Amino acid sequence: VVEFCDGGDVFERVVNLKKFGEVDATRVIRQVASDLQHLHEQEFVHRDLKPDNVMYLTKAQDSSINHRLWPVWRLQRRPCTTPCGTSHYAAPEVLGNHPYGIQSDIWSLIIPCYFFIIICVLPPFDPSNNMKNLYHLIKKAKYAFSSPFWDEISDDAKDFVKKCLVLDPKERLTASQVLEHPWVAAASKGEFSEKYLEQLQKWQSTRHQTELHIGDKPKTGDADNVDETEN
Repeated sequence: VVEFCDGGDVFERVVNLKKFGEVDATRVIRQVASDLQHLHEQEFVHRDLKPDNVMYLTKAQDSSINHRLWPVWRLQRRPCTTPCGTSHYAAPEVLGNHPYGIQSDIWSLIIPCYFFIIICVLPPFDPSNNMKNLYHLIKKAKYAFSSPFWDEISDDAKDFVKKCLVLDPKERLTASQVLEHPWVAAASKGEFSEKYLEQLQKWQSTRHQTELHIGDKPKTGDADNVDETEN
């Protein structure tokens, strides 16, 4: 049971406001990172950070957010081994069937729910519905700052992404370091263009085709096999 949230999720907020620059993006990131910091200090891993799980409490522009904590997992002195989450947002180690921990949440904080969708819409890896290619690119951490979507984005924002989308989990920023990063502390202002909004609506209408929970089998049969053995 959680509070009633009538402010919509992140996607709805962007479409309705038509104004959602880097300042608004960092507001979301700060709140989520602060919650993650608390979870991680207690040795809990969220495991499924994505826009659908982030809700605004009210319709006010400065509204606080709430997010679902399922399927949170306590590490209890050992890493997670169960593939869990949603394909587009999962860290390489999760898709690769490797043991993983709290740093997988830092990857998911950026992909693409709180950053790429909010800032430039295009997912960083494969924007098509090719699941095999998506898994391959995520496992290799191969992404690019696509033009023209990233042309007007600040250098601090790009630096922030580079320090979170790191293949080695040990090299990624921690939740506390996310909060201390210059871009999160003070972002430049921005507004969406009509092209951005069109791209966002397109992504909204097609994203569910690839937002499979890890372990689900896509209709195309493109996804790599994922071990579904429970912890």
